[in-house]
Amino acid sequence: MLKKAIIAGVFSIGLILSGCGQTGDQPAVGKGKLNAEQVLSEVEKASGKLKNYEMTAKMDMEMEANGQTMKMPSTITSQIQLDPLHVHQKMNTENNGTPINLEMYVAKDEIYVNSQNQWVKMKNEGTTELIKATENMNPSKKIEQMKKFAKDLSLNEDKDNYEIKFSGKGDSVKDFAKEMITENLEAKQAEALKQQFDKMKINEISFGYTIDKKTFYPTKVSLDLNMDIGENGQTAKMKMKMDSTSSKFNELKDLSIPDDVKKNAKEVSPNNVAG
Repeated sequence: MLKKAIIAGVFSIGLILSGCGQTGDQPAVGKGKLNAEQVLSEVEKASGKLKNYEMTAKMDMEMEANGQTMKMPSTITSQIQLDPLHVHQKMNTENNGTPINLEMYVAKDEIYVNSQNQWVKMKNEGTTELIKATENMNPSKKIEQMKKFAKDLSLNEDKDNYEIKFSGKGDSVKDFAKEMITENLEAKQAEALKQQFDKMKINEISFGYTIDKKTFYPTKVSLDLNMDIGENGQTAKMKMKMDSTSSKFNELKDLSIPDDVKKNAKEVSPNNVAG
């Protein structure tokens, strides 16, 4: 269970939460009203200045299958430094009604996890999914994907923010969901999940992305997903609602793993972690 909970904590951020894009030679935006693609290009350029930020996410997932319903509410707080990669994360979730509280530090070559008041240390061997997911915490990783669907995005704005939205249902939105979700996976896992999309029916998906007009940093992301998954003649229903906020851009101090954590951690193999 622990391994699954660890991956769920960081992975949920990497899979769904958003980003800008890496610095590129984008055309300068002139005066006047911007469209969705131009806003995304500005977010892409702004991400080149992003060094660290804080993110808080609340996610409610509900799965119904074989007459049983499983609910997994989660609250995740992350402090993220992009280069070199350091992540400090706290997650509170449930598994079949049992509370699970985790704290972790993630670097490019090692992971420290505190569960039930015991720190354990893992090398990145065998944790490729986790490492890839944390690397994708850079808001930059999603913009190129989103720009592919620029014609399907709507743009609203107020005095302080832009809000980009995508919504739809049925086969017309499968490509969007597939692109956004599988980007963070290894090639074999991504291909396996893409094949699973043929068994999925997306009843509805709604994705919102709020951007600060002054900085062009993404400050809020929301996702509502309602889908059916068919397998062996049976159908499972899944609902997921997620809201996240990002703040403290370039304001965080050193996120290196504390010495007392390193000192007290017991080294384990990821393959030996239950789950």
